[in-house]
Amino acid sequence: YRMTGGAVTPTIAVTLSDAGYDATKRLAPEAIIRTAPPFESVLQVLDDTHIQVHTPGMIDFGAIGKGYLVDALAGIIQSRGFAHFMVNGGGD
Repeated sequence: YRMTGGAVTPTIAVTLSDAGYDATKRLAPEAIIRTAPPFESVLQVLDDTHIQVHTPGMIDFGAIGKGYLVDALAGIIQSRGFAHFMVNGGGD
């Protein structure tokens, strides 16, 4: 979120749900599709194991999981001596 200036945010879940990409995969959009609220308005990361929720909201844990996976894979690749590489975490 910080590295993209808010362009990539786990708070996008509300927008995805309104667009029909929800738990049921109904794929039918709502009449009004809400935009993702600012990350800081929904929650605050306190430390490596704690968050504080400021307001009820939806979080796209897929974004968090993909980011963690990309970081973990990059660490493994770097530990093996590679300086130039790409980890593509895009797509479903």
